[in-house]
Amino acid sequence: MPAIGEQEVAELFAGRRFVVLEGPPGTGKTRMAVKLIASVYEGRGTSIQFHPNTTYESFIGGLAPSEMDGDVGFRFRPAMGALMKAAVAAEKLKPKPCLAYPCVRSILSKY
Repeated sequence: MPAIGEQEVAELFAGRRFVVLEGPPGTGKTRMAVKLIASVYEGRGTSIQFHPNTTYESFIGGLAPSEMDGDVGFRFRPAMGALMKAAVAAEKLKPKPCLAYPCVRSILSKY
C-alpha cells in the first residue's frame, strides 16, 4: 500500500469532491483526517468512522424508535444517519466544506 502524506491528501481534496482514506486499523487515517480538518480546513468538516457493526441506518439514515408524547411505548420515525447529518452541516459551510471519513476496506462491500 503506498504511503501518502497530509499535503497529498489536501491536494486531492482541492481537486475532488471527496476522498476516501482506507486501510487497516491503527494506520493513522483518523488522525490525518482530524488534523487536516483542523489545519487546512479551519475546523470545517467532520470525521465519520465505519466499523464492522455500522448499519446503513446509522450511517445514511432510516427509521429509529422515538418516544410517543403522553403515551407508554414508542414509534418509529425517520432519522438521519451520520453521513446525512454531516451533509446538512456541510451545506451550511459553503462554499468550501470538507467531509472526511476513514473506513476499513473489508466492510465497503457491505454498502
